[in-house]
Amino acid sequence: VAVALLLASVFGSVLVAEAALRAFPPRVAGFSFTTAEADSICPGEWRNRAGCLAAAAADSPFDRRTTLDVIRDFEAQGIEAWPSIDASHYVDSDNAIEIEGSAIVSLSPGLPGVLTVFCNESGDWITYVADEYGFNNPPASHRPGEVDVAIVGDSFVHGWCAPFEQTLVGRIRQGDSTKLVLGVGLEGSGPLTQLGIEREYLEPLRPATVVWLFFEGNDLRDLSRDLTNELLPRYLDRGFHQGLRDLGFPLEQALRERIAGLRIEEEVKAASAREQRESARRRRESVGGWMRLTELRTRLKDLGRSRKLAHPYDPALFDQIASRMRDDVAAWDGTLLFAYLPSRRRFEDPTAANPHRADILARVRALGIPAVDLFEPLAAHPDPLSLYPFRVENHFTAEGYDLLARTLQDSIVRISSRSVEVRTRTVENE
Repeated sequence: VAVALLLASVFGSVLVAEAALRAFPPRVAGFSFTTAEADSICPGEWRNRAGCLAAAAADSPFDRRTTLDVIRDFEAQGIEAWPSIDASHYVDSDNAIEIEGSAIVSLSPGLPGVLTVFCNESGDWITYVADEYGFNNPPASHRPGEVDVAIVGDSFVHGWCAPFEQTLVGRIRQGDSTKLVLGVGLEGSGPLTQLGIEREYLEPLRPATVVWLFFEGNDLRDLSRDLTNELLPRYLDRGFHQGLRDLGFPLEQALRERIAGLRIEEEVKAASAREQRESARRRRESVGGWMRLTELRTRLKDLGRSRKLAHPYDPALFDQIASRMRDDVAAWDGTLLFAYLPSRRRFEDPTAANPHRADILARVRALGIPAVDLFEPLAAHPDPLSLYPFRVENHFTAEGYDLLARTLQDSIVRISSRSVEVRTRTVENE
């Protein structure tokens, strides 16, 4: 009898806990919505829910279509449209591209010369017509001997998520109309991929200044992922190339086939995600869901998850990548400028930000690479969080990109003047 009473008491307590948790459903961090409401307001397959939920909380208009929805709408109007591609798709061995029997890792965000459906963080979808190599620049931007400044990096260089004239690259182009500024940004790329982009797309152009924009939020994690690819580590070898600029039509055709396959996979995933959410809802509301204690088990599972982001850091590997890029640029008498971009976390909870900032900047400068810490101008702003759409974890607003562009322009002018002085002294000594 005692054992039966104990078991009944324990089971009853567990059911009471399940009932209490169901009475107070979990909410999305930072918002008043429950997770069920959030799934209804902003579909789970939508790839940037932060802006969507923030707009809903502020009762602001927001285009809630997914990338695939936007592409289908263009196609219904007879307009060819393609998505931009994250670097993670290229690194994945399941998405390997072969041209004439050789494995190729593409390093551009999409197809050349096509309407590209990009992103939506502030309410409206951003699209652009890709340049001749698939990057987000005006046509005919890759002109050998004419590019003065080139910027390499991840999504912040790619232009997430603003019209081109308001992006970092667009602002710098406007700031000095006498210089041709080129952006070679690939969303989701890490330092190793960015080294490859520099060698494939900038070495033939020989720009006077190359800006390497390093984002502390995820570049180190992306570097760890890139190391799993068989081909990308070969960029650590001096002079290694894939010859991507010269592959032309064969590469474009291979990319069309691969991206078309990815689209089909995404459509299947989206349909599966919708069915899983609906199935989970039915199970939770059923008698079986009560008996399986689905709410209690879900909360306990969430308690075991770490909310702290990992920043895997190999100083020796980072030094090697930085040295390679420095030497590549110096080989054509150019100057490499390293720009450290902080994450939003550094302004809201510095303890959760990348802990390696000081060491990375010190190492870069020790390698003789000029560096600018973009945390400083952002931190000097009276309200740094206002520089992010809806003040949530996003990329920058037009004001934020403008502030970064002005800071980088000043740095570019300084190192350009210094380079001219060094060359002048060298000539005089000779």
